[in-house]
Amino acid sequence: MAEQIGMSERQYSRLETGETEVKLSQLEAVSEVFGITVIDLLAFDERVFFNNCEQAHAFGSNNTYNASSLKERELYESRIKQLEDEVLFLRKHLETITSRG
Repeated sequence: MAEQIGMSERQYSRLETGETEVKLSQLEAVSEVFGITVIDLLAFDERVFFNNCEQAHAFGSNNTYNASSLKERELYESRIKQLEDEVLFLRKHLETITSRG
């Protein structure tokens, strides 16, 4: 990360440990590396995931930012539950049909 934002590892380490205050320009550089906004970087929480995607012919790796809202997660979970119920219904229906014949 230090190399990607143009500073020494020691300087970057001081930022991470809180020995040195982070400047806006440094936050901008870090957020650019991750491909997100400074606001998203500052608001980072457990619902945010960074997936490292190796790229052929590229130096280092590319980081993809994926954030899903709680509502989006609830919708996916609801849909999964519906599909699980449907599978259960169809299995029971299939058992009924096969037991008759």
